[in-house]
Amino acid sequence: LCSGVIGLLLFYEGLKYISFREANIIRTLNPIFVFIFSFPFFPLPLTPKFITGAILIIISIIYMNLYKDKKTSSC
Repeated sequence: LCSGVIGLLLFYEGLKYISFREANIIRTLNPIFVFIFSFPFFPLPLTPKFITGAILIIISIIYMNLYKDKKTSSC
């Protein structure tokens, strides 16, 4: 409860200082950030499938956010 509520409050507070597109990219990259911060405490074997999946997640999130922005600006 606390992490969800505090996370959303910080997200909406951050919208005052950066654009929604940038905040959405940061928010959707949350699983990657969690992995980076938790890796020293809970080491996982980094297999090629795992690394490929992480790269695909990052590329798709950034592409979808940038593509959506170009699509709305051309209308």
